[in-house]
Amino acid sequence: GVASSEIVVNRIARFPTTQVKATGILAIGGTVHICFHNKLTDRFQMASRLGEDWSVETIEEDVEGDGCALIDDGGQLLIVYQGDGALRMVRGRPGQNWNPVTIDQVAGSSVGLDPSMVRADNGDVLVAHRDDTAGGLRLARRQGGAWTGVAVDSIFLGGGGSPQVVREGAGYAIYHGIPPGAPGQESDVALLETTGPLAGPYETGRFNEVAVGGTVGAAAGPLGTYVATRELSRSALFGDSDALLLYSGDPL
Repeated sequence: GVASSEIVVNRIARFPTTQVKATGILAIGGTVHICFHNKLTDRFQMASRLGEDWSVETIEEDVEGDGCALIDDGGQLLIVYQGDGALRMVRGRPGQNWNPVTIDQVAGSSVGLDPSMVRADNGDVLVAHRDDTAGGLRLARRQGGAWTGVAVDSIFLGGGGSPQVVREGAGYAIYHGIPPGAPGQESDVALLETTGPLAGPYETGRFNEVAVGGTVGAAAGPLGTYVATRELSRSALFGDSDALLLYSGDPL
């Protein structure tokens, strides 16, 4: 085949003061959907392509945030995104009037950063996202149609970076990092794994390697679980390293 590239939406950031850091994409049937924050107009939007034509619709006006995810939820789109420091959700079909709903928020904190989402066969949904103020992993869970939010207790401080949630057997696994936190710090810190059933309890462990976890990607299937992460180290004593690591196993 031949790879091609195209501009879907032009001018979506206010250079150099803002940038679009994370988007979500879903291919369903013959349609591709991309969710994104338009930093130039302060809108959360979705671009959809059916055939050769792209259309762009606004889901929420006057909203700021980073990151979104979308899945097929029984024939409708379920979209989650960070909106003004909260985790927001919409559900429906393209072209409708969207009705954003807050499904997780914490007073005094900015949550909902870089959400990742997975749906079980019975309709349960788990969303992993970061509390960027407290520096930790949060989960939003849909069971029986009702949403609840919870912070994940962990002995490892500063987690929740770039979380990726996958189904593993009857439970869930969330892979997330501890990003650089101190002023002037460039090196990544650690990669974490949080596991448990939808209703909890959850346990968190740390991978042995250091200077990893700055960005995370994860996928699970019949051959096991695969987790890709950045290794980034800047050290006057030990030198610099900048690599892509892949963990794989059944289970990890």
